[in-house]
Amino acid sequence: MYKTITRPVVLCGSEAWCLTANGEKKLCIWERKVVKKIFGPTCVAGYWRSRTNEEVRQLYGELDIVTVIKKKGRLRWLGHVERMSEERVVKRLYQNTPEGSRSVGRPRLRWMDDVREDLRRMGVSYWRIRAHRGDNWKMVVKEAKVLQ
Repeated sequence: MYKTITRPVVLCGSEAWCLTANGEKKLCIWERKVVKKIFGPTCVAGYWRSRTNEEVRQLYGELDIVTVIKKKGRLRWLGHVERMSEERVVKRLYQNTPEGSRSVGRPRLRWMDDVREDLRRMGVSYWRIRAHRGDNWKMVVKEAKVLQ
Protein backbone atom coordinates (compact mmCIF):
# COMPACT_ATOMS: atom_id res chain seq x y z
CA MET A 1 0.00 0.00 0.00
CA TYR A 2 2.73 2.45 0.95
CA LYS A 3 4.85 1.89 -2.18
CA THR A 4 1.94 1.95 -4.61
CA ILE A 5 -0.37 4.60 -3.14
CA THR A 6 1.07 6.76 -0.38
CA ARG A 7 4.63 7.30 -1.57
CA PRO A 8 3.73 8.37 -5.14
CA VAL A 9 1.24 10.90 -3.77
CA VAL A 10 3.89 12.39 -1.47
CA LEU A 11 6.48 12.42 -4.26
CA CYS A 12 4.18 14.23 -6.70
CA GLY A 13 6.12 17.26 -7.91
CA SER A 14 9.11 16.46 -5.69
CA GLU A 15 11.58 16.72 -8.57
CA ALA A 16 11.17 20.50 -8.36
CA TRP A 17 11.56 20.76 -4.58
CA CYS A 18 14.53 22.45 -2.99
CA LEU A 19 14.96 20.52 0.24
CA THR A 20 16.61 21.97 3.30
CA ALA A 21 18.31 19.75 5.86
CA ASN A 22 15.31 20.25 8.15
CA GLY A 23 12.89 19.27 5.37
CA GLU A 24 14.91 16.15 4.58
CA LYS A 25 14.91 15.17 8.24
CA LYS A 26 11.14 15.64 8.55
CA LEU A 27 10.47 13.56 5.41
CA CYS A 28 12.66 10.71 6.69
CA ILE A 29 10.94 10.79 10.09
CA TRP A 30 7.51 10.75 8.45
CA GLU A 31 8.47 7.81 6.23
CA ARG A 32 9.86 5.78 9.15
CA LYS A 33 6.67 6.40 11.15
CA VAL A 34 4.47 5.21 8.29
CA VAL A 35 6.56 2.12 7.56
CA LYS A 36 6.78 1.25 11.29
CA LYS A 37 3.00 1.50 11.51
CA ILE A 38 2.60 -0.79 8.48
CA PHE A 39 5.00 -3.47 9.79
CA GLY A 40 3.68 -3.13 13.33
CA PRO A 41 5.31 -4.23 16.57
CA THR A 42 7.17 -7.51 16.99
CA CYS A 43 6.75 -10.15 19.68
CA VAL A 44 9.99 -11.23 21.37
CA ALA A 45 9.79 -13.88 24.12
CA GLY A 46 6.14 -13.10 24.77
CA TYR A 47 6.64 -9.32 24.97
CA TRP A 48 5.58 -6.86 22.31
CA ARG A 49 7.98 -4.11 21.36
CA SER A 50 8.26 -1.46 18.70
CA ARG A 51 10.64 -2.23 15.84
CA THR A 52 13.90 -0.28 15.68
CA ASN A 53 14.68 1.96 12.74
CA GLU A 54 17.33 -0.49 11.55
CA GLU A 55 14.84 -3.39 11.62
CA VAL A 56 12.34 -1.35 9.63
CA ARG A 57 15.02 -0.37 7.09
CA GLN A 58 15.97 -4.02 6.60
CA LEU A 59 12.37 -5.17 6.30
CA TYR A 60 11.40 -2.41 3.86
CA GLY A 61 14.53 -2.79 1.74
CA GLU A 62 13.90 0.28 -0.43
CA LEU A 63 15.70 3.60 -0.78
CA ASP A 64 14.50 6.22 1.66
CA ILE A 65 12.23 8.96 0.34
CA VAL A 66 14.90 11.70 0.29
CA THR A 67 17.24 9.52 -1.77
CA VAL A 68 14.44 8.82 -4.24
CA ILE A 69 13.75 12.55 -4.58
CA LYS A 70 17.39 13.49 -5.04
CA LYS A 71 18.69 10.67 -7.15
CA LYS A 72 15.72 9.60 -9.17
CA GLY A 73 13.23 12.41 -9.59
CA ARG A 74 15.53 15.40 -9.72
CA LEU A 75 18.08 13.86 -12.07
CA ARG A 76 15.41 12.59 -14.45
CA TRP A 77 13.81 16.04 -14.47
CA LEU A 78 17.17 17.79 -14.97
CA GLY A 79 17.93 15.66 -18.04
CA HIS A 80 14.43 16.27 -19.40
CA VAL A 81 14.68 20.06 -18.99
CA GLU A 82 18.22 20.18 -20.38
CA ARG A 83 17.06 18.42 -23.56
CA MET A 84 14.01 20.69 -24.04
CA SER A 85 13.89 23.16 -26.91
CA GLU A 86 14.84 26.74 -26.13
CA GLU A 87 11.28 28.03 -26.79
CA ARG A 88 9.67 26.07 -23.96
CA VAL A 89 8.70 28.13 -20.91
CA VAL A 90 10.22 25.65 -18.48
CA LYS A 91 13.56 25.81 -20.28
CA ARG A 92 13.52 29.62 -20.29
CA LEU A 93 12.76 29.69 -16.56
CA TYR A 94 15.51 27.15 -15.93
CA GLN A 95 18.06 29.30 -17.78
CA ASN A 96 16.78 32.61 -16.44
CA THR A 97 18.80 34.66 -13.97
CA PRO A 98 16.74 37.02 -11.82
CA GLU A 99 17.45 40.73 -11.99
CA GLY A 100 17.45 43.26 -9.21
CA SER A 101 18.84 43.19 -5.73
CA ARG A 102 18.28 40.50 -3.17
CA SER A 103 17.37 40.89 0.46
CA VAL A 104 20.00 41.06 3.18
CA GLY A 105 21.34 37.79 4.56
CA ARG A 106 22.24 34.43 3.21
CA PRO A 107 20.60 33.75 -0.15
CA ARG A 108 17.99 31.04 -0.29
CA LEU A 109 19.09 27.73 -1.73
CA ARG A 110 18.06 27.40 -5.35
CA TRP A 111 17.00 24.18 -7.03
CA MET A 112 19.97 24.14 -9.35
CA ASP A 113 22.39 24.63 -6.45
CA ASP A 114 20.86 21.61 -4.75
CA VAL A 115 21.06 19.48 -7.90
CA ARG A 116 24.68 20.49 -8.58
CA GLU A 117 25.58 19.46 -5.05
CA ASP A 118 23.89 16.06 -5.60
CA LEU A 119 25.82 15.60 -8.86
CA ARG A 120 29.08 16.59 -7.16
CA ARG A 121 28.51 14.07 -4.36
CA MET A 122 27.84 11.36 -6.93
CA GLY A 123 30.97 12.25 -8.88
CA VAL A 124 29.14 13.06 -12.12
CA SER A 125 31.15 15.35 -14.38
CA TYR A 126 30.21 16.88 -17.74
CA TRP A 127 26.56 16.45 -16.85
CA ARG A 128 25.24 18.85 -19.50
CA ILE A 129 26.87 16.88 -22.32
CA ARG A 130 25.71 13.61 -20.81
CA ALA A 131 22.15 14.93 -20.39
CA HIS A 132 21.89 15.64 -24.13
CA ARG A 133 22.76 12.02 -24.83
CA GLY A 134 19.60 10.31 -23.64
CA ASP A 135 21.02 6.80 -23.16
CA ASN A 136 24.07 8.16 -21.35
CA TRP A 137 21.86 10.18 -18.98
CA LYS A 138 19.69 7.14 -18.26
CA MET A 139 22.84 5.36 -17.12
CA VAL A 140 23.67 8.29 -14.79
CA VAL A 141 20.17 8.09 -13.26
CA LYS A 142 20.43 4.31 -12.95
CA GLU A 143 23.82 4.57 -11.23
CA ALA A 144 22.41 7.19 -8.89
CA LYS A 145 19.67 4.79 -7.81
CA VAL A 146 22.29 2.18 -6.90
CA LEU A 147 24.35 4.63 -4.80
CA GLN A 148 23.04 5.35 -1.35
